[in-house]
Amino acid sequence: MYRIRADREKPTAVITKLVARGTILGAVLAIAMAAAPSGQATPVGPSSTGLTAPSVVLNFSEVVLPTGTSVTNQYAQYGVTFSGLYYNPQQVTVNPTIVPPELGNFPYPAYPSPTTPFNIYFTNPVSAAVFAMYANRVSGGTIGQQGVSAFTALLNGVVQESFSAQNSQNRTDFYGFTNIIFDQITIAPGGYKSAALIDGLQFNPIPVPEPASLILLTVGITGVSLLRRRSVFSLGAR
Repeated sequence: MYRIRADREKPTAVITKLVARGTILGAVLAIAMAAAPSGQATPVGPSSTGLTAPSVVLNFSEVVLPTGTSVTNQYAQYGVTFSGLYYNPQQVTVNPTIVPPELGNFPYPAYPSPTTPFNIYFTNPVSAAVFAMYANRVSGGTIGQQGVSAFTALLNGVVQESFSAQNSQNRTDFYGFTNIIFDQITIAPGGYKSAALIDGLQFNPIPVPEPASLILLTVGITGVSLLRRRSVFSLGAR
């Protein structure tokens, strides 16, 4: 695994900005911070195991689509949407965790015409998410050097963590992130033609607060924001 420590904004900084603006998302995340895991973000992959007791598991058999259908919001009822992926009901790999149907970044059977990067979007912020992924070697086929893929976790469009890792072909390998708050994963597959398949998506959404708690917190945030603005105006008038 090659961890990338590019300049990025910490989750607390993003949340602070949202709270200061009095946004509903800021209110939700402020409450969620108390229940969120502490410690440093943990990139996952390649790992032979997924999450322990995940809240949501998707094998993409939950919604049956025509072969080659562009997958966007068809799984929104499960708390996730996608871009750059297509429905693939065919068995094209020996990876035990990739079982038809799966999603690929190419419109099967029109391979090779992959989309890279592709994205997984979560309806609500999550504290952990992993998925099984099969991607090609550098020269394709079953021998030779493995390709390297890049994974990025974002919150409200801001990068929170990223890493690169070797592709997997014949192992039950998962990739993703834990111990971090995020709402999007961007995947840039490496290897021949940059083609990839994903399956077995697992994630833990952060619980959304009850309406009463959310209203109270939002009112409090709005009050603080108004007081800050009034203080600024008072200083400017002197």
